[in-house]
Amino acid sequence: MIISNEKCRAELNEHGEMISFKIGEEEYIWSGEARFWNGHAPTLFPYCGRIKNERALYDGREFSGQTIHGFARKQTHTLIKSGRSNARFELCENAQTLECYPYPFKLETEYVLMKNGYGVRFTVTNTGTESMPFSIGSHPAYMIPGEIGDCDLFVEGTENALYYANDEDGLFRGDLVMGQVRAEGLPLSYSLFRRRGMIFPSLDEHKRFTVKNRVTGRGFSVSFDDFPVCVMWMSHEDCPFICVEPWHGLPDESHTDGCFEKKFFVITLGAGESRSLSYYFEAING
Repeated sequence: MIISNEKCRAELNEHGEMISFKIGEEEYIWSGEARFWNGHAPTLFPYCGRIKNERALYDGREFSGQTIHGFARKQTHTLIKSGRSNARFELCENAQTLECYPYPFKLETEYVLMKNGYGVRFTVTNTGTESMPFSIGSHPAYMIPGEIGDCDLFVEGTENALYYANDEDGLFRGDLVMGQVRAEGLPLSYSLFRRRGMIFPSLDEHKRFTVKNRVTGRGFSVSFDDFPVCVMWMSHEDCPFICVEPWHGLPDESHTDGCFEKKFFVITLGAGESRSLSYYFEAING
């Protein structure tokens, strides 16, 4: 479906995923060309990243089928409300989700277009009778504003932000510190992504990541006060997009015992409780 305002136009698909965002004729969301990556901006639920051996213990019971980033991105979401410049989707548990995640839930994803960007709000509700642990995040892929060697990353709200890498199995290790972003910014290059991802855990409040072309002044920013983690990712060298991903969670640690409730940044909701988290994208036009 299409939503729009005076400046912006966005297209959303049946998975509750934004697959296009334009201001005028300029596209900001990756097209999904499979030779680089076939995603656009999927929702990550009920966890972010990899689960070790694709097996997890929920309330002491082992469940297999824990594929990367969870099931929400592949499920059909129901459009429950729409206006000219906004839309809300809903996903609830079904027979397929209960095979790998044993909790009744409701996940709402709401998009609202703004003057020069858009906002996304996730609302997760525990519709069952037992406590429900989960993580949630987004995986938006944005077009690089020009040549990557002309671009800098700025991290506002956190001084000297450390970034980490996953191990070779895609699992988190707290000793794999790769570098830091200082106040003056970090020049971007493909070599920074030699391990594909840059993980920024335990960020402070008022978080804003900006990718800006120092030659043209064009770029974009992503603000995500509700999320403690940001992951930046590219599929491989010469990739035309860069992902800036707000996460409330991390991949499994390499030494995990498989207990989902012990994962970093897991949110636990009691019966009937809800939690909302938002992030915002803004284009910088130079």
